[in-house]
Amino acid sequence: MTEPRVAGSFGARPTITFPTGPPPAEPRVGEPATGHGAPLEPGGVAVVQYTAHLWDGRENRLVESTFNRGTPAALPLGALPAGLDAALRGRRAGSRVTAAIPLRDGTPGPTITGTKGRPETGGPAFTAGPGGPQDVRPRGPQDVRPCGLRDVRPCGPQDVTFLSEAAQEVTFLSEAAQDVTFLSEAAQAAHRAGEHAPGNGPMAAGQWAGSPPAAHAAASVMEGPATAVRQGGVDPAAVEDRPGDGGRVDLFYVVDILGAHAGDAAVEADAGAVAGVSVGGGAAPGVTIPDVAPPGGFAAAVLGRGTGPAVEAGRLLVVQYVAAAWSDRRIVTSTWERGRPEAFTIGDGSVIRGWNRALTGVPAGSRVAMVVPPDDGYGATGRRGLGIGPEETLVYVVDVLAAY
Repeated sequence: MTEPRVAGSFGARPTITFPTGPPPAEPRVGEPATGHGAPLEPGGVAVVQYTAHLWDGRENRLVESTFNRGTPAALPLGALPAGLDAALRGRRAGSRVTAAIPLRDGTPGPTITGTKGRPETGGPAFTAGPGGPQDVRPRGPQDVRPCGLRDVRPCGPQDVTFLSEAAQEVTFLSEAAQDVTFLSEAAQAAHRAGEHAPGNGPMAAGQWAGSPPAAHAAASVMEGPATAVRQGGVDPAAVEDRPGDGGRVDLFYVVDILGAHAGDAAVEADAGAVAGVSVGGGAAPGVTIPDVAPPGGFAAAVLGRGTGPAVEAGRLLVVQYVAAAWSDRRIVTSTWERGRPEAFTIGDGSVIRGWNRALTGVPAGSRVAMVVPPDDGYGATGRRGLGIGPEETLVYVVDVLAAY
């Protein structure tokens, strides 16, 4: 036997038997089960269950498993580490894919280690520059709250990787100053220059503290309410490895593709309205806010009702959405404009209360419009990193593409 033997049915935790000897010198990809669902394409999001082992010819230890966590992961196609992205591209929902990927093929771009910065204790940190994924990794005992683009996930205990190609901004919540390792020249330059950039998405304040650690991959470009620990594969830079037999170490994945969602996906819905706000029909619906004072309370309307499973706390949702600020009738962000859906877990504090109120109980495949007053949004402080001022009333139109 020269390849790992994978047993078990699709959707169930696989049993893997590794061969003796070193892993292959080049990537190996297999498809033990072929599905007939939608294909995975760049710009889309794959919802998967997966395991990943460090195949070194000795211990072959498990480094990550969504089966153990009990919740699927959302993978942004076209923004994953190169080896994993290539293994999944073009595969269809319902497929089980195996991939042996040398660690060198999992790291998306050059890295530079040993250059460290120390942000102010408890205050705004550096911003990772627009130099590509995997720009920076804070190290040390800390709690971290993302304040900008929602592209940060733990890649190990007390270890966080910044994953966006755009600039990131975080606040460190621990009392101790943090050591930070910058992994690209662009990130180092951005830190020295003190660059900052706004972010997007209805993430709940303080959600990050207490998130479970995981060995997760670089290169996610999710910007909104996606729960960080549900995205990505394994970050090769976060794996402590020693050369195995033959001097090689692979990441061996078994990936069950539960669903594939295209970058331009949308719910079929006609035009409608909520609390005086007009919403257009079709994909990327327009939002027209009247030039009047906002309503005093929360309001939501289902503009198109789907037939999928009902949204419940703990489910992973895949969504498209557009957000607007009532005060200046400005579009704050749109996943359609960014070209990729987002995924997040409902009911676990990941998003603002207005989203939980509006989406819970709604069947997947629905379009929901909501007017979110400050008490159900970002309150008296707003969210500077998102371009949302204090006491802002927000308007969201959300397409619930799927619920897992």
